[in-house]
Amino acid sequence: MKNQQLVKQHYDLGHKYMSKGDYEEAWKNFDKAINFGGKSLVILDCKAAAMSKLPEWRQNALQVTKEMVSKWPKDFKGYYRQASVLHTMKAYDPALVAVKKAVELGPTQAQNDRQFRAVQELRASITIAKSEQDRSKAANDKAEAAKQAAERHAARKARINYTHLLSRDIVLTIAESGMVENPNFVFRMAGVCRQWRDILVGQQGLWGTLVLGKKRMDKKTEVYIERSGGRIREIRISAILNSQLAGTISSLLRPHLSHVHRLIIISTGHTIRYLIHRWTGCLENLQHLQLENIDGIGQEESIVHGLVPPRATSLTHIEITGYQYASAICPGYHFDFLQTGLLKPSDKQNVLTNVKTLILRNCVFNSAGSRGVMHLEMLLGHFPNVETVELSDLRDLAMPAPDWEPYTPELPFLRSYSINNTYANIWANISTPALRDTSLPSHRLSPLSRFLQTPGLASALSSIRVLDISESPATDQDLLKALACLPALEFLNVTGCPLSNTFIEGLVRKTGDKKETVLPKLTALSIARNDQITGGPVLRLVRSRYPGENAGKAGGSQQAKSMGSAFKPAKSVFGRPTTRAPAPTPTPSSAPPKTSQVPEDLPRITWLNIDHCNLIEPSVISHLRERVRFVSNAFGQQINKDRIRGKGKWRWDMSGEMGACKSEKEPCGVRKVPGMCARTS
Repeated sequence: MKNQQLVKQHYDLGHKYMSKGDYEEAWKNFDKAINFGGKSLVILDCKAAAMSKLPEWRQNALQVTKEMVSKWPKDFKGYYRQASVLHTMKAYDPALVAVKKAVELGPTQAQNDRQFRAVQELRASITIAKSEQDRSKAANDKAEAAKQAAERHAARKARINYTHLLSRDIVLTIAESGMVENPNFVFRMAGVCRQWRDILVGQQGLWGTLVLGKKRMDKKTEVYIERSGGRIREIRISAILNSQLAGTISSLLRPHLSHVHRLIIISTGHTIRYLIHRWTGCLENLQHLQLENIDGIGQEESIVHGLVPPRATSLTHIEITGYQYASAICPGYHFDFLQTGLLKPSDKQNVLTNVKTLILRNCVFNSAGSRGVMHLEMLLGHFPNVETVELSDLRDLAMPAPDWEPYTPELPFLRSYSINNTYANIWANISTPALRDTSLPSHRLSPLSRFLQTPGLASALSSIRVLDISESPATDQDLLKALACLPALEFLNVTGCPLSNTFIEGLVRKTGDKKETVLPKLTALSIARNDQITGGPVLRLVRSRYPGENAGKAGGSQQAKSMGSAFKPAKSVFGRPTTRAPAPTPTPSSAPPKTSQVPEDLPRITWLNIDHCNLIEPSVISHLRERVRFVSNAFGQQINKDRIRGKGKWRWDMSGEMGACKSEKEPCGVRKVPGMCARTS
């Protein structure tokens, strides 16, 4: 049991004996203090210091310092005492290693001058003692002298700075390449040496991306404005700014906002509101706008937050998270209250005319106000040239009236559309002939085959290559019937759908005719979170589409014909082999029979996700990896959404790198994604 009074008593006695030079009694009293519950870093340090004074106890002192380092690895005292003990044992090489660690973890001179001087003096003493030891060894041994001379030459060569040998063009190339991954790379590179700073500071184009996320943001803003000549092309803010700092930064940047093409702010609603209030109408050449409110839902009148003048048409990318808008989301639109109370566009161009990408997450549309209602078709009607739409967790969108006629009946350039609204269907009133990627997670408009025949979607069925209907209640037969209408589909995500082996068997190629196969261009499949699908059908699906595999054998139809029955085998084991007559050689004028046609190869499955598929046997996984470039078989508690959807680092259409592979035909699966380097398995 810990007795604090006895701990203090023996600790004071230990110091008393240390001052008298009785080191044996000193370390024994320190040891008693430890036994009474005082096992702290300070008492262990005192015990090791007392033991190191006695030659017969120095090995035990070293063990005590090892215990200190293992229990307090972030404190410099253990490394300092260990270096001191090794110094008394004349083990200078490990002593230098320990004292370097103490210098690294120890305080600076401004923090604690006494401790700083003690560590520096110990390092100097060890260095001098080691030099004298090396000098005495070299005087008595020529081989040792040559070895030490070679080590000194290597150390001297390692300290040579070769940065001055790099030409101006090479330095600029390094800076440009590094900024692709990290916009702050040029700022750090300019601090390497004066020569590099002189080269980089004179290049205004390298200082056009301003990233504010840590300390001294106002000073950094001044430096970037000066070095870029005021031509700031991109602003990224991810810090929470107080009113004073936000006012300083906004005032510094306001005169130069006409040059900004990209604005990204991920902060609190107060910070965003404070900045945009001072930048209203100043970003006339803005192309990319990304605002993320991290502390709830903020209210705004305009979806561009008033940053862009009403008649500017340079904006091409809008990404908003966490805001509430009224029906009038854009300047340049007006209402017709006499007939329907719905929004109508003006004839003139406005800030949303040329928007190509629209991403809205966790946004609210106030449809109950006096300005009229807002529904999905009306929202998309503001963006006549949009190509990519991603809508997530939108709330308070009204349903259009049955007799409502859209003022934008077609989105001719829309190629990618994603929404997680369970009952949203824009294709009842809007046509999307160029649609390629469709993501409808939690889709509830059943049956799916009837939904795909919606007039606005029917024109794009032959060209859709991506379909995501995860977490939807689609059944096997309904889904197979719907997929028969999508001949160009390459990626299918049915994660969390109540599907069985019947669905997988429906995708297996059973005949040589490519036209009779469901999804003939399928290359990526995600069936994660399924408790009914087993490994056999999945392996047959992969083999049936693998080049060189027997499609009939994979499908099972021809294999059943050749097996015969259990009572009458197809071929006798002990019977004499029968000779078959050679097949007649067809003449050039005669057409070959249909049975002799070589089956056309289908694209093979290159991406497969079977995360949390409990019934797929582990023995099947190895066979799948032999034929599929990327197989995901994770069972972690947290499910990665990008991994299931084939996005980001796990993109389903990412080609493998040809390097360190088993063969030229089978890439190793290493993928190159900006900022990431990971393997596919």
